[in-house]
Amino acid sequence: MSGDVTRADPDPGSAARSHAASGGYSRREQHGRHEQPERDERREDARGADRPGAERAPVPDWVSPADRRTPPPAGPVRADDWFAAPERPGHTAPEAVREQVRETDAQAPLPGWGRPAERSRPVDPAPTRWAPAPDPEPTGWANAPGLAPAPAPEPEPTGWAQPPARGTWEGQPPRSGPLSGPFSGRSSPPGPGSRLTPLTRAAAVVGETVRRVPPRIALAVLGVLVVGYVGTAWVVTRSVPDGTSVAGVQIGGLGEDEALARVRAAVGDAGSSAIPLRVGDKTAELDPTAAGLTFDPIRVVDRLAGFTLDPRAVLRHLGGGGAVDTGIDENALRAALDTVAGSTEVKARDATVAFRRAEPVLVAAVEGRRLDVPAASALLGDAWLTRTRPVELPVVSTRPRVGTETARKALDETATPAVAGPLTLAVETRTVVLEPQQFAPALSMKPTGDTLGLSVDARTLRKAALGVDEDIEVPAKDARIVLRDGAPVVLPSAAGERMDLTKLPKAVVTALAAGGDRKAVVPSVAAQPKLSTAKAEALGVRTRVSTFATNLNDNAGRTENLRIAAATVNGTLVLPGETFSLNEVLGERTPEKGYNEAPVINKGRLTIGYGGGVSQMATTIFNNVFFAGLQDVYHKPHSFYISRYPEGREATVNYPTVDLKWKNDSRYGVLVQAWVDSQVHVSFWSTKVWDIKSIKSERTNPREPETIYDESEDCVEQAPNPGFDVTVTRVFLKNGAEVKRQAFHTTYIPEDEVICGPDPSKTPGATPRPNGG
Repeated sequence: MSGDVTRADPDPGSAARSHAASGGYSRREQHGRHEQPERDERREDARGADRPGAERAPVPDWVSPADRRTPPPAGPVRADDWFAAPERPGHTAPEAVREQVRETDAQAPLPGWGRPAERSRPVDPAPTRWAPAPDPEPTGWANAPGLAPAPAPEPEPTGWAQPPARGTWEGQPPRSGPLSGPFSGRSSPPGPGSRLTPLTRAAAVVGETVRRVPPRIALAVLGVLVVGYVGTAWVVTRSVPDGTSVAGVQIGGLGEDEALARVRAAVGDAGSSAIPLRVGDKTAELDPTAAGLTFDPIRVVDRLAGFTLDPRAVLRHLGGGGAVDTGIDENALRAALDTVAGSTEVKARDATVAFRRAEPVLVAAVEGRRLDVPAASALLGDAWLTRTRPVELPVVSTRPRVGTETARKALDETATPAVAGPLTLAVETRTVVLEPQQFAPALSMKPTGDTLGLSVDARTLRKAALGVDEDIEVPAKDARIVLRDGAPVVLPSAAGERMDLTKLPKAVVTALAAGGDRKAVVPSVAAQPKLSTAKAEALGVRTRVSTFATNLNDNAGRTENLRIAAATVNGTLVLPGETFSLNEVLGERTPEKGYNEAPVINKGRLTIGYGGGVSQMATTIFNNVFFAGLQDVYHKPHSFYISRYPEGREATVNYPTVDLKWKNDSRYGVLVQAWVDSQVHVSFWSTKVWDIKSIKSERTNPREPETIYDESEDCVEQAPNPGFDVTVTRVFLKNGAEVKRQAFHTTYIPEDEVICGPDPSKTPGATPRPNGG
């Protein structure tokens, strides 16, 4: 801004002369020396200016009415002193202000927060009216008396880093004493290159505007702004921001209810039900909750729409929306997908060579496939709610280690020559010759580096060799406990010789690769017995601890079956902690083992089957278990009572479903002795632990049999016997004192009378045929 300033005293050198006349004293010193003369002089000048006829400077149009009526204070005025005084008609600056005016430099630039006109015009030290012309852009320095004319101001005052401090003069030499303040180092007013920052300029304009607007108008404007903001918030926040999508569903611009309805229609129950997946050609399911996938449409839409005065929400609505996060726990989703990857993985298969009988066959490589967990996680995270079911998940291929061409080379160079002729095994002085079809099942091709190498299963090859000639090895002999002259005797164990299975594979591979006679020399190692002599003697098999016998009937085939069973069971040694199973010892009763057909019980009726009568061996053994005080693991009584056996202390067997099992829960070995003469005998030899007493209850709940007529060819007659309940108690005694009891409760069904032939009451004159069995 530029303009001329009219003063009553046009002497531009008065300020300089005043400083020179002061003798160079400081402001405070001059104030003390000349306070009264200066005060009187100022009062006189003020009275003269107000007298009639005194010359007045013209008042510019921009001066407010209050300013027109109130003269500015006499003398140089600082900006903060002037603007600190109340602005009201008839105001006169207090004495303190007038004293400060006298001490203040005449040409201080007003701070940036002052009025525009006041910021750019100098202050006249004399008691005169101001008469500068206003400028619409008050940004520069004005000429001041006592200083050389300042350069024209810049139109864009932006070069100042900060406005001058209030009440501080800048850019001119002091009247007396050094100038202090943030700009005290400067010796002249800002030149053409000096500017105020835009922020300073804006602050000045806003400050001036606020000062000029009356309070009522300011409150009215503020009210309009508040109402406008509330109205804007009401309009924009009651709908979803434009461009917003939830789970791929566009809901931008919709109201809360409409947006919720659209999301629910698109999602359905996908947020709560299991997600079916397809990984290649396999399927799986993903539990959304376990996978960290949660979705609450009400909560999501409520967050997007609904009236609010929150400025952040208003700005978000004005700026538009985007894809909304539906709520995903990335760690839980990755963990769930790792599980899916494991269950749906198709492992890569290396190419290899298989030996089928004596022929090596090429097996091509197969690429594997596995779920791409990172890609699947991103895919589900973007559209797990609206993706078509089942969700197709991306997979990655896994390459095999050994390719088909590598296996083809191994086939030609290694596998085919390996089965080109027989193999000879030499163990010490014993040899055995194996043909390719005999040793080929023990061969395989395994990856070794970047190729396939020949591998030998030592146990399979040993079994093949023993199948051809069992004398290739000398088996070890376990110690045995036998009965000699009615007493147990320990037969000593003996070590044997067997192929060293750790050396066998290498010897065979070398022989097959060398060609020629293809002879593998295999060292032998000692074969130790499972039961040594010392262990057998420590088992404590010394005396008979139980014995029991049952009567035979007149069925020869049945008796022969019992002789075979007794011979098989006899000599069985049950070690401490072992469980005896009669079905395991006897195996299936077949004609090849010498078993005959004889009556057996099936569903309460006698029928014919191989091994009939072996249940009598089960009953005889069970009674030895009972009286030896050993643990009964499992036994099943006959369905109806048979008079040859003691009530409640008998058992049956039927291979493979019904068995007799007992456990040697003592710390001694148990030797089983069994034989058949006119009776079936079984004895247990061990060290006696318990004395056993048996207590049988009376029969209860009697049930009468019925009569059945059977005309079938395989009919077996049977005599009637009533059914009943009975309980047998085993009492454990030691040194004559009872230690514990165990009860066995048995329920027998009636044994119905079976007559082979027609029912006479239904067929008059018919005679039942005799039983052929």
